[in-house]
Amino acid sequence: AGLVQKDGEGQYHLTHYGQLILGQLKGIEALTKNEEYFSKCSTSMLPYEFISRIGELVEGTALATIPDELNAIEGAIKMADQYIWAMSSHNLNITNPQIIAKAKAGVNIRFIAPEGIYLPDSVAPIPTTLPGINKRELKKVEIMILVTDHVAGFGLPTPDGKLLTHSLVGTERRFMKWCEDLFKYYWERAR
Repeated sequence: AGLVQKDGEGQYHLTHYGQLILGQLKGIEALTKNEEYFSKCSTSMLPYEFISRIGELVEGTALATIPDELNAIEGAIKMADQYIWAMSSHNLNITNPQIIAKAKAGVNIRFIAPEGIYLPDSVAPIPTTLPGINKRELKKVEIMILVTDHVAGFGLPTPDGKLLTHSLVGTERRFMKWCEDLFKYYWERAR
C-alpha cells in the first residue's frame, strides 16, 4: 500500500505517504473521542476548511449539562487577560458585569450576534462606547463560539437547528486555534 518501506538493515519505516495517511487519523480520533457530542449535532453549517481540520479538536472535552456550560463560560471570562471573543444567537446576560470589568482592564472584547439583537448603546448593558468593545452582526448565527487567551469552546446545533445544551471546550493550542480561526472566519463576514 506504500505506507511503509524497508531499509537496508531490514527495519520498516513510514513513508512520507504513510505519514500523511497517519496524520489524517486525528480527525477520526477527534470524532470517535466525542462520538456522543458529534452524533447529536449537525456540522453542515461549518465551512469545509474547518471540517477538514477536525483532527485539531482531538483534545476537546464535551460539557454535558447547562450548569457545566455556564460555569465554563464564567470561568473563561474570569481567566481572560488579553481577549474575549464570543459568537452567540442569544445574550449571555449573566456575564455582563465581568465583561464590563474586563473591558475596563484593557481586554479586547468582540461579540458577534444575529441582526437586531443589540440594544442601542444608550440602554445596552455592554455599550460599544467602552474602549475595547466591538460588536458585529450576522444575518443568522447557528454556532456558539467563545475564545479567550486561555480556553476556547464551541457549540453546534442539532440537525433540526436547535443549539445543543452542551459544547466542546479545550485549552490545547491546536483546539484553541481551530476555534479562533472559526471566530475570525465569521468576524470577517459580519457587519
